[in-house]
Amino acid sequence: MLRGLLLLTLLVVAPFAAADPDPADDDGIDHSVGSDRFAAGRAVSLGGNVAGDAFAVGGRVTVDGVVAGDAFLAGGHLEGRGPVGKGLYAAGASVVASDSVTHNARLVGGSVEVTPRAHVGGGLSMAGRTLSFAGTTDGYLQMAGRDVTVNGSVGGDAEISATRIEIGPGAHIAGKLRYRSDREPVVAAGAAIGGGLERLPGSLHAWTWRNGAHQALRGVSRGIWFSGSFVLGALLLLLVPGFFAATSRQAAAEWPLCLGVGIAVLIAVPVAAALLIITLIGIPLGLLAIALYAVVLLLGHIVAAVAVGDYALGRWAPARAGALGWRVLGFLGALVAIALLRHVPLVGGLAALLVFLAGVGALSLRALRPQAAGAA
Repeated sequence: MLRGLLLLTLLVVAPFAAADPDPADDDGIDHSVGSDRFAAGRAVSLGGNVAGDAFAVGGRVTVDGVVAGDAFLAGGHLEGRGPVGKGLYAAGASVVASDSVTHNARLVGGSVEVTPRAHVGGGLSMAGRTLSFAGTTDGYLQMAGRDVTVNGSVGGDAEISATRIEIGPGAHIAGKLRYRSDREPVVAAGAAIGGGLERLPGSLHAWTWRNGAHQALRGVSRGIWFSGSFVLGALLLLLVPGFFAATSRQAAAEWPLCLGVGIAVLIAVPVAAALLIITLIGIPLGLLAIALYAVVLLLGHIVAAVAVGDYALGRWAPARAGALGWRVLGFLGALVAIALLRHVPLVGGLAALLVFLAGVGALSLRALRPQAAGAA
């Protein structure tokens, strides 16, 4: 569990921590950590062979070489022109896939195109405003967008949710075409659909807006929480760096104790506040306890992220672990890593909760040991 969190943190921090910090370098970052390759910049081109996974972020990202593992791409215009040995995961303003992917591909963008040269060995999922599929997928095809065109070969079922669906003459779908749309799909004369067509229940308009509004609300609230946590944490790191350094060391050295104290604080404070409020005379004290409780939970989240970021920098970039700027960057990477960890099935939410509770416990222990905090 801890290794998983640290790996996620490394994926965020490593491209920056391993880069040449020369400010005159405007060419971005391109560095390898083990067999994996990390690149970021205005224009990124991944050529040659990547023995492990590839991570690239930029205004324009092009994969020209061979990636033996997974490829993770994000940015403006993304284009995969080289084979990927495992899975391809891309999100950008525009995405073009035009070579082989051995496993699954997940593509999200304003416009997404899978060209006739592309071959996906597993399943293919596409989402965006304008989607075009003209390649081959041995597994299923999933598409969600406004304008969708299918003119390639699908080894399994195709499931499409769109305003306009066009099945071209070169389309060959071995399974069913399941669709959700307010219009019937336009199917060209030469298209072959082995399992026939099946309309999914519900109106596309109602389905889209209901789910879209819910997702947007969740996204905005998470964005506000994430941004607020980062701004507050960065300010506190700048104002009291020694306090957070000591807290990080304590969290790493005494994490079982920190976790136990965090669980105790999480349960005991609300109970104590409720008992104070019930007595009536203790209402002001109970309300104060609730307010402090909320502050402790917020700061505990920040302390946990700072501790994970400090640990990651100390482990993989010890020469920069003491620099305040790199600590802020490590804190940002840890926030992203913890947010991603929550989406890991089954154990991700529990792991994120335990990390958070350890942060609450570490903060509480520093408050209970003022002399140690002052000495640090």
